[in-house]
Amino acid sequence: MSSLGVGFYGSRNAPTEGTFMYIRIVTFGINIPEEQYATLTETIAPIFAAWPGLVAKWWLRDSAAGVYGGVYLFEDRAAADLSRTTQLFADMAGNAAFRGLEICEYNVFAEASRITAPTMVDQ
Repeated sequence: MSSLGVGFYGSRNAPTEGTFMYIRIVTFGINIPEEQYATLTETIAPIFAAWPGLVAKWWLRDSAAGVYGGVYLFEDRAAADLSRTTQLFADMAGNAAFRGLEICEYNVFAEASRITAPTMVDQ
């Protein structure tokens, strides 16, 4: 558990020098109607978009399983580290609308990703 009181699993691979592109996957359940959550996502999306070093964020939804969250692509681990210092990140743990918050982060295999996601990696 992190100091935020959430299941933060950290990096699956130790960061290596020269590593670029870093992925965060966040999942949780919601304690509010999905329509209300959808409105919340539209409200906070511009705040996420302003995070320095965030290349993209995809919003996840599996209504049948009750799982929501996001996949974040950062320029590098330093940008992901910086995002964890924001109020928005801290507020996730204390938000009564969320339950079962889990956060995992990963390095990216750059060479293979250049083949399968060239427009994302070669920016």
